[in-house]
Amino acid sequence: MASWHRITAQVLMLIADQGLIRQRFANSPEQLQQRLDCFKNRQVVAISDSGHNNKHEQPEQVAAALDQFLFV
Repeated sequence: MASWHRITAQVLMLIADQGLIRQRFANSPEQLQQRLDCFKNRQVVAISDSGHNNKHEQPEQVAAALDQFLFV
């Protein structure tokens, strides 16, 4: 995490609501927030009804998030 603080580029984080990240931090949301806070210029998007492979499970949501991140 120490190196994450040094990232200055915009970062898009797609977090699946049924994915590994949510499972890993289910009992410690403060640890997830601590990790997210490492990125100064971040956009976090929750992908609903999706597991680990969200680009295949919810391609429309992923495309919309990418469009918003890249072109707005």
